Amino acid sequence: MITALAHVPLIVRDYQEALEFYCGKLGFVVVEDTQLKDKRWIRLKTPGGKGSEILLSRAVTEKQRPNIGNQTGGRVLFFLHTDDFDTDYGRLRSLEVEFIEGPREESYGKAAVFKDLYGNRIDLIEPHRAQAQDRVSSAKHIGIVACSAEGAALCFREIARYASQFMGEHRHPQVTLSCIAMSEWMPAFERANYKGVAEFMLREAALVAQAGAEIAICPDNSAHLAFEFVIGRSVIPWLHIANEVGKEAVRNGFKHAALLGTRFTMTGPVYPEAFAKLGLKVTSPPAADQKLVDDIIFHELVKGVFPERSRLLYNSVIERMKQHGCDCVILGCTEIPLLVRTDDCPLPVLDSTRLLAHAAVRYALGK
Repeated sequence: MITALAHVPLIVRDYQEALEFYCGKLGFVVVEDTQLKDKRWIRLKTPGGKGSEILLSRAVTEKQRPNIGNQTGGRVLFFLHTDDFDTDYGRLRSLEVEFIEGPREESYGKAAVFKDLYGNRIDLIEPHRAQAQDRVSSAKHIGIVACSAEGAALCFREIARYASQFMGEHRHPQVTLSCIAMSEWMPAFERANYKGVAEFMLREAALVAQAGAEIAICPDNSAHLAFEFVIGRSVIPWLHIANEVGKEAVRNGFKHAALLGTRFTMTGPVYPEAFAKLGLKVTSPPAADQKLVDDIIFHELVKGVFPERSRLLYNSVIERMKQHGCDCVILGCTEIPLLVRTDDCPLPVLDSTRLLAHAAVRYALGK
């Protein structure tokens, strides 16, 4: 099994100038500096020794050089934790480190943002430990009503990962997951019996509510075809996956989304109706591509099989949708994010699994 994220690469123009900033100003420690055939292998760790190491990677090609200082497209590159914000902030200011956002109090702690020598954004944070512990006990209990084990597992992992940004390391809301076996409710899908699908969802919602859940989510896009038969009868409120994806599309200024998912999702009204309310357009691939996408989901993805061949086939479908005017793609099956990679996808992605998980965390924390 994978046991750790060992190194995070930092693209640099020159090894020495990077060392002068990260070690000379930030106080990082050189763990290794080995001369290889055509590069140096330089690993840095934080003064406190915690977290992943930085690996200095010198840009040597014309394709690599434009990424110096812009590895994350303007987003924060590193989040550095401190146990004494005021001292470290004052020290960095005295060393002429450029802060672009001054000290502020956030729900998760005291924070400020500065730039490294290349312009990468870095957060300096002193977490509120006591407050973080309080937030664990005060956070609402999340219930996951699941169908596919792969999509449900990704959703749970993302809840835990995302929540730690607000609640502190290794902290997340209480989560109860109840998974409907696909063999149980697939016959109802095949017959378009969405009232029948709703009965399964209501049964599982009652189970997670009995365990203490105060909000329900379903990391299964197709199940939302039954949502209208669920929401009025459920013992706890639900978040709607397409509504959360639509909000993200609006935040990013997208206008026309391609939709990949199961055959039920691609031919159904879940996303077209949710996006139309926001003034956005959704287009599914043509029939042949829909069959390809659906076959890969049911023959591979839900079984935990993610071949490279299938990833490239999905990219081809997305490229064709791009040529038809789409400016983003909805990964509208909760297993698809385990196959499609954001770094080489032909269109910006709207990851339904992770967006639903994020929305659940925000609801649980009252954000």
